[in-house]
Amino acid sequence: MRFKWLNGYWLTLLLTLSITLCSLWLANSGRLALYVHPRYIIFTVIMSALAVVFIVADMALRLKTPKAIKHGANIRQIVTSVLCIGVCAGLLIVRPAGLTSSAAGQRGINSGALSFNSQSSLADLTDASTAYNQFSIKEWASLLVQTSDPKLFSGKPANITGFVSPTPDNNPNIFYVARFIMTCCAVDARPVGVPVYQPNWRSQYKADQWLTVKGAFMPNPEPGTVPIVLDPKTITVTSEPHEPYLY
Repeated sequence: MRFKWLNGYWLTLLLTLSITLCSLWLANSGRLALYVHPRYIIFTVIMSALAVVFIVADMALRLKTPKAIKHGANIRQIVTSVLCIGVCAGLLIVRPAGLTSSAAGQRGINSGALSFNSQSSLADLTDASTAYNQFSIKEWASLLVQTSDPKLFSGKPANITGFVSPTPDNNPNIFYVARFIMTCCAVDARPVGVPVYQPNWRSQYKADQWLTVKGAFMPNPEPGTVPIVLDPKTITVTSEPHEPYLY
């Protein structure tokens, strides 16, 4: 079924304009970094601004020299456009937020930890001058993937901030403090995390809750799961940072 009264040209134009204006609004509000890497924000803003200029210019020319409608929009085009415009409207109304533990579980925590550039190496675990408290989740995750020797980690202090993410087997005594690492956009963001040993943790904390954990690494008291865990000295509930992703 086609709707001759609705020009597919104007429908496409409205959809494109909605997407570009949404991108500009997110950039102006400082939340575009939740969707694209900061190094691409300027490029996105420039392209979106140019798109708005071209759209307005094309609309002006079309209104000045109107053309006959050859084909109306079909129901599929209308439904798709309405859904896309609705998503854009939702981004303007609802406060954008970072990816959650649900996405972390689906993508696999630390499954791509070695593929990210990290300034830490195994030599840091034997260097007495290493400032372990300055390591982020990204550095610790890289080291935990490279070796499972508890002697290299035992007693090493850590100070990390991230969101609570359950282990794949929903261990009641261990959870991950996790973050997402973005290389291009939210679609390719990969989760990394540090396992924390806290018996019956669900009675105190919830999935996706942001925490700052300070403690030292130790061998896991529960054999058969992750070999090394962080023994927390203090756990402090905190709010989601303005930029929740690591880069």
